[in-house]
Amino acid sequence: MTMNRYDKAFKEEAVRLSDEIGPRKAA
Repeated sequence: MTMNRYDKAFKEEAVRLSDEIGPRKAA
């Protein structure tokens, strides 16, 4: 359960980072 919660937080952080980096690469 702890691992699952950590994995979920990690994925959310990865999505947030890719959302920030994506537009910068496109521009």
